[in-house]
Amino acid sequence: MTTQTTYVELQVTSHFSFLRGASSPDELFAAAALLGHSALGLTDLGSVAGLMRGWEAQKTTGVRMIAGARVRLDDGRVLLLYPTDKPAWSRLTRLLTLGKSRAGKSGCALAWEDVVTWNAGMIAILLPDLPSDATRSNLGDLQEVFGDRGYCALTFRRRPDDAMRLHDLARQATDAQVATVAVGDILYHAPDARLLQDVVTAIREKCTVDTLGYRRERHADRHLKSPEEMERRFAAFPDAIRATAEIARRCTFDLGDLSYQYPDERVVDGLTAQQALEQLTEAAVERRFPDGVPVPYRTQIDHELRLIAELAYAPYFLTVNSIVAESRRRGILCQGRGSAANSCVCFMLGITSIDPIKHELLFERLISGERREPPDIDVDFEHERREEIIQWIYETYGRTHAALTAVVTRYRARGAVREVGKALGLPEDLTKALAGLVWGWSQEGVGEKQVQQLNLNMEDRRLRLALDLARRLIGTPRHLSQHPGGFVLTHDRLDDLVPIEPAAMVDRQVIEWDKDDIDALKFMKVDVLGLGMLGCMNRAFNLLEEADQLRRAMATFKFTGGVSHFFDKLVGGMVERGYPRDFAERTFKQIEGFGSYGFPESHAASFAKIAYASCWMKHHHPDVFCAALLNAQPMGFYAPAQVVRDARDHGVEVRPACINASRWDCTLEPGHGRYLAVRLGLRQVRGLANAHGAAIVTARGQVPFGSVEEVWRRAGVPRAAIERLAEADTFHTLGEDRRQGLWKVKGLSDIPLPLFAADARESLFSPEGLEPDVSLRPLSDGREVVEDYRALQLSLRAHPLAFLRQDLTRRGITRCADLANIKDGRHVEVAGIILVRQKPGSAKGVLFITVEDETGIANGILWPDRFEAQPRTVMSAAMIGMEGRVQKEGQVIHVICDRIIDHGSLLAQVGQMDFPHTTGRGDGARHAGSPDRGDAGWKPGPRDSYWLPHNNGMDPEDVVRVKSRDFH
Repeated sequence: MTTQTTYVELQVTSHFSFLRGASSPDELFAAAALLGHSALGLTDLGSVAGLMRGWEAQKTTGVRMIAGARVRLDDGRVLLLYPTDKPAWSRLTRLLTLGKSRAGKSGCALAWEDVVTWNAGMIAILLPDLPSDATRSNLGDLQEVFGDRGYCALTFRRRPDDAMRLHDLARQATDAQVATVAVGDILYHAPDARLLQDVVTAIREKCTVDTLGYRRERHADRHLKSPEEMERRFAAFPDAIRATAEIARRCTFDLGDLSYQYPDERVVDGLTAQQALEQLTEAAVERRFPDGVPVPYRTQIDHELRLIAELAYAPYFLTVNSIVAESRRRGILCQGRGSAANSCVCFMLGITSIDPIKHELLFERLISGERREPPDIDVDFEHERREEIIQWIYETYGRTHAALTAVVTRYRARGAVREVGKALGLPEDLTKALAGLVWGWSQEGVGEKQVQQLNLNMEDRRLRLALDLARRLIGTPRHLSQHPGGFVLTHDRLDDLVPIEPAAMVDRQVIEWDKDDIDALKFMKVDVLGLGMLGCMNRAFNLLEEADQLRRAMATFKFTGGVSHFFDKLVGGMVERGYPRDFAERTFKQIEGFGSYGFPESHAASFAKIAYASCWMKHHHPDVFCAALLNAQPMGFYAPAQVVRDARDHGVEVRPACINASRWDCTLEPGHGRYLAVRLGLRQVRGLANAHGAAIVTARGQVPFGSVEEVWRRAGVPRAAIERLAEADTFHTLGEDRRQGLWKVKGLSDIPLPLFAADARESLFSPEGLEPDVSLRPLSDGREVVEDYRALQLSLRAHPLAFLRQDLTRRGITRCADLANIKDGRHVEVAGIILVRQKPGSAKGVLFITVEDETGIANGILWPDRFEAQPRTVMSAAMIGMEGRVQKEGQVIHVICDRIIDHGSLLAQVGQMDFPHTTGRGDGARHAGSPDRGDAGWKPGPRDSYWLPHNNGMDPEDVVRVKSRDFH
């Protein structure tokens, strides 16, 4: 005979309490279902970030989620708060928003008075630790404010006299006329998660597990138990058991009760949003087709407007249109992309620049009467000016009605290995080596085969434990960050639906739910995204004198036909260039077949427009393109060194950064060839602040600087800024090479007190204040290049591998440029500095590597088994050799790698090398660097590391740092 159970677990902490709980809502609800629970109360600390995941888990497990939160007040009181209905939910979210606004990002500062203000409709459970006078007072306050909605929690702590403590608490609660309720205070779903919970606690407390002490949870009983087990444990407190079911019954609120209303948009007085959208669309249609609207466009526009009206999405389209219009009013380039390119209404309004009729794109990709999913339109803006649009949205809609969605920052494989290793007390060099064995997005963590490459003993218990726990930590939330630009806008107050907290960035705010959460609730979102190439193109337009010719050429793009219209031009052009006609026609058929696949085409079309414009610019104006691309950094895969190399290969003269010629941005100057010369800007100088660069350019005006000391005196910038300029060799026009310039800067170290600054500086620049000239030993050519890369991320002197070419040739290593002359299938080895490592999720574990030598780049393909055989070399080496078979498909060349060879030791020699034909002073070039440590009067600089150009703007875990003691 089965006994009916009544116990409901009301205090469950998930890993959305961020380094407190050790289990996900999915794990907790799955375990609850197996144990026979009918409901769980999810109560994360100061947050409802995990409730959406619990709500989704409720649908699959059948275990009802009771929405709640735990709050810690400034007087030490801790409460569990549960909204009983939708209005009470809004009060809870407003309360949490208030606490977050005070505490800032990731905090929640609340007082008892705040709870009193917002308590209506909420159930509160006081979590006392020990019976005391303070507990008695707190229970009195609870009864006064909450009445029969207030409870006192009884929780086993596994301490001496635990039963007596609970009886005393129950007696105090009875005296205060407050009911008791049993809670388990759950931190993880199953007993075997205890070790992981200790580790996340150590991570949170920034210590090791061995030194946690009393900060560790004192007993291993914080996992879910069955209702029967909990009733057995609390058999002496039957009323506390019954209270759990009573609270569950009273909490009727469900997240599905939330109703979302998009803000009204009435751009014309007296018109509804739908009428306004129709009017704007018709006006745009007339402008585009002044001689009459072609039937396909008319049919499609009418179809879209009917569906928009049926689903009441007109305000959304008006909002996106307003944002785009404001961007254009400010002169900010923008373009809609993604599934918005399927909409003829978006095309007519100028939200997108892709014609869905000519490209035969399906509108139902964007919105569908059958799916009834909210539209999600992405608009790209110049990344450096996107903040203007973000702030305009806040000002227009109000900060109580607009916020960015969150992004849950989770532990990835490398971070998990580092954090767990640190928590378990593994040496730092060991955790660094282990992290270097695994790809950043790996879900498997570090395997035994990979560990064997480090010659480590897998029998060591702590090492095995670290690897196991690191795998379990992968995917665990670390904190909430902000979406790049996903805005949620509401008609009613947004914080009535979800708490809002300040973002790390000034003047931004974020809701606690991410994109997947709001999709589940069918909230609408506008994505205001940044695209570096748009900023680059705008700079290119500004650099081009008259721009009209370019714009006229680009304007013809939108009138070109679909893919089929290019048949004669494409096939004819290929035949004229020597391709067989049957090959040209087969190529066209492949392109045409791919074009019929609408979903990727709609996403690619918008980027294709930008790619077309950028290719046009690069082909016709490589000087402009180079300068604009450098000014838009960081972006893309290629670092400044590769941008400059490509420009020089195409005949563009690139001139060095100069204290008397450079502005902040890279600029164009009269050149000696076909193109203008590109002058590197002061923005290229590593570590130089924008404000200091601007001060220097302003102080220079029309009067060039005459000395290092004069730059410091006239610009009034810190000595550290002058030192950065010297390291970048910008004083060469003053007759000072990098070494001499640094020596002069070191003489400026005696900064006077502010009170006597003017007089002291005047005396410093008097003949008596100047140091005598010192003749410093010149640097090697290789060291010049090394210091260029250190200070500027590029060198105009030489590529590092140019110094190694003779040795590489003796080893039989092929130059990257010579791959074009090698037959398909031949075995080769090419060597170069790693630029890019990519392991796309769709590539089934295949790794793509791009390396560069002084002649160009080479692309390698590494199959999963080859990668697994040598991950340490692949992931950590700065310079590698790719040994394998050449694969050619047309002009596309890859090396199918059998083996990766670490040539880092060769690269480390460059700093001491000269070109064979020089005597140590190079080929007449300027000399980089600082005095060698053996020089008299050596004054060490502040930095001792060199960052090779690598994967510019990409995952920092893939950037290779080479210590100067190794490189030099």
